[in-house]
Amino acid sequence: STYNNDAIAVYQEALPGYNIVGINSGSAGWLNTDALHCRTRGVMDFHMLFVDHRDVYHGEEEWQATYPVVSKFIAYSGEPLKSDSLLVYYSINGGEYQVAHMTATGEPDEYVGNITGYQAGDEISYYVFGADESGHRYTQPVFAELDPHHFTVGAFNPTGELEIMPDTLWYDRMGETRSFNIVNGKTEEVTIQEINPEAGSDLNIWDLEFPITLQPGESVEVPVTLQYAPLQKDYLDFDIEINTTAGNYTVIAMVMDEAFDMGLYIPGAPIVELTVNQPEVESYVVNGNYGTQNPITITQVYEPTSNTQPDIQYLQIDFPELPYTLEAGQNFVFTVSVNPNLGRALEETVQTAVAIVSDGGTLVVEVFIDEDLLTAVTELSAETKLYPNPTTGNFTVEGLNMAQVEVYNLVGQKVYAEQGKMITIDASEWNKGIYLVSITDNNGAVETKKLVVK
Repeated sequence: STYNNDAIAVYQEALPGYNIVGINSGSAGWLNTDALHCRTRGVMDFHMLFVDHRDVYHGEEEWQATYPVVSKFIAYSGEPLKSDSLLVYYSINGGEYQVAHMTATGEPDEYVGNITGYQAGDEISYYVFGADESGHRYTQPVFAELDPHHFTVGAFNPTGELEIMPDTLWYDRMGETRSFNIVNGKTEEVTIQEINPEAGSDLNIWDLEFPITLQPGESVEVPVTLQYAPLQKDYLDFDIEINTTAGNYTVIAMVMDEAFDMGLYIPGAPIVELTVNQPEVESYVVNGNYGTQNPITITQVYEPTSNTQPDIQYLQIDFPELPYTLEAGQNFVFTVSVNPNLGRALEETVQTAVAIVSDGGTLVVEVFIDEDLLTAVTELSAETKLYPNPTTGNFTVEGLNMAQVEVYNLVGQKVYAEQGKMITIDASEWNKGIYLVSITDNNGAVETKKLVVK
């Protein structure tokens, strides 16, 4: 019995969180010649959530600005992962556990979260947690706080710079929180005076109070949440301005179309222009349903002239009878033209929109109505030139009344923006294909031209 008690104690120490059951020889059919592995069996969970973290930090790790924790999450249930429940829990010097949200790396099933806020010589304990929509939850290591991974931060190696990583946050869902890290790589303290997301971006920083002072080697994680804004346009990018005693810095927040339509998307940039040459435009949206393959039902299509009340003012919109259900991959086609009751009332270029409301979210398509639609070709169209088109390298956009040029790819991402009356752009490193060149004049009128890059 002495040996048995010692053996149970060893198992209990090695397996915290488990109940170790000792079985006496002769009990329940066991023999004194039995081996443990011959008698025990695993119970297979064919719908398990597999959490795989192999590049484990241990011992003394060389100092670095952040410690990225990379893990794979595979839901064998077939249900989606809970993107807000892929987490790294970490404790510094035995303190309260902090949480870092994990985001996709671009590799299959792979996510990363960053350990921050430590100094040289600190003791770090950490573990990875994941959950999926089937209700499965798992930690790695399985004992979580009872027996986490553990390492020591090595000596501080100053870089001489204030480091901000990553420099771009990508959002593909309303309510998501993405984070960047500010690391003081200087030999003197740096104070972060304020961090301001661009006005109208619906980006919020809830969890931090400013000013924040970072000693050499210290870092801070800045969580930025995208709030729900159903009547904004898609494919947006916003600046997050960071003001510090070491200078001013900018992080870009890219809001993908999926964030606004939650399943619906429109191929190409979501802009419709009504001009003399194009008084009527047929457009379509697609049920993307990335991963879920669920149908989406469109319940309302209207011109939003306020955030609360549908009110047709400038547009006439023709579309199928509602409600209209789209299976994954199917299209919903609608036609936009000028409201015939407007007559010749337009005295300037009008910016409005078409809102498509569904149980998968709201998609907003921006619409521009040219002031001379009912009379003549716009001055902007007559004056602006884009050449050479197609191009294999540089191309030029020019116009006497031109104020700004923006270039979008066909998934709606802005790839270039500049102000001026004559702009030469180098497209030699761009992917081959079609791009949309949006040209704005001094009065705010917008024209979109197609550019082919070969």
